[in-house]
Amino acid sequence: MTVFFDGDFRCREHEDSIEIERYVGKDPCVTFPAEIHGKPVTRIRYLACDWLDWLEKVTFSEGLEHIGGYAFNYCLGLRCLRFPLSLRHLEERAFNGCEGLKWVTIPSSDVEFDANVFLRCDPDLTLYGIPGSSTERYAAANGHKFRDIQTFDEPEIPTREAGDRQVWTSNGIKYAFRWCPAGSFLMGSPEDEPDRDDDETQHRVTLTRGFWMLETEVTQAMWKSVMGTSISQQRDKENTSWPLYGEGSDYPMYYVSWEECRSFCEKLSSQLGLTVSLPTEAQWEYACRAGTTGAYAGDLGEMGWYWDNSGGGTHPVGQKKPNAWGLYDMHGNVEEWCQDWYDYDYYTESPTSDPTGPSSGSSRVYRGGGWYYYARSCRSAVRDGFTPDSRSRSLGFRPVLASPAPGK
Repeated sequence: MTVFFDGDFRCREHEDSIEIERYVGKDPCVTFPAEIHGKPVTRIRYLACDWLDWLEKVTFSEGLEHIGGYAFNYCLGLRCLRFPLSLRHLEERAFNGCEGLKWVTIPSSDVEFDANVFLRCDPDLTLYGIPGSSTERYAAANGHKFRDIQTFDEPEIPTREAGDRQVWTSNGIKYAFRWCPAGSFLMGSPEDEPDRDDDETQHRVTLTRGFWMLETEVTQAMWKSVMGTSISQQRDKENTSWPLYGEGSDYPMYYVSWEECRSFCEKLSSQLGLTVSLPTEAQWEYACRAGTTGAYAGDLGEMGWYWDNSGGGTHPVGQKKPNAWGLYDMHGNVEEWCQDWYDYDYYTESPTSDPTGPSSGSSRVYRGGGWYYYARSCRSAVRDGFTPDSRSRSLGFRPVLASPAPGK
């Protein structure tokens, strides 16, 4: 037996067949090939796709016979599957924790099912198959819906909608994320927008991958759970005489540096088994606008805590009206760190596709309005930067679940 790589696949070569051991690519839409090195691909091995939360579509080629246990483990983005007629065996928990899986088509009449093949998938999972087949018997025994593939048309492949909500839990803390689909938008502000700054040169940007963004700013309870420090302890790192501007489990976290926020993301990644990061500046503005083109994504007074209505401090997250994609406090409460280095002139040379900011700098971008700022500083396009070690009374953050960019 020989182990080797073929493109995005780590493979095991047997005497007369190939077994896929691991998918190592980054494309959210993957096709498992019919053959490699002239031999048929007949098996997909245990943990071939493990915790690939960004995996959205899988195509199986004819000739595949066997899918191992946990082969697709917590691939949360999978919505539907079509198996080839050649499929013969699905091991226990082959599709474990694929919570978004809505329907599966199985055209063969004699597939061998181990127990709990679709454990922790959508409770309304529907299996399409042949009446009287092993698929119908398995569906009945495991509480899945069954439809006759010969009389029922398969539904359209479901797609995520902007604002779809997904909740992950760690240490008893719920992290609710909203889906931001791939798309293009005008980043920056038009020259006639009141109170605009010259670093907001308007330009079109395309984000080729969708991403999940936390629906609120990181709360003090979230921070304490991951980092172990309270708001007062964070304040004391800078100046013990500084006042607090809102304290409580549901209040946004502030007095946090960019470096500490990056550490939070790294630790939460380990806890959730997902890739958590600060958003790029482009991701942040795209999510903030949620399809709008004006100075704000709606009525500022209804959507954000700022100078005119904050009463001189922060407020519990999620009390104001969200934007069209279900994201709260994008225009107020606290400003939010982003991943990018800040450059005043960056927009004049920014790539049009998936920009990630300058390669170096002295300050990191922060975006969004805050309780301490006037309305003009709460616009969707406002941008500025602080040194990565800075802490502020009105600066917090919200992370994203990172999606791979093309070719990365």
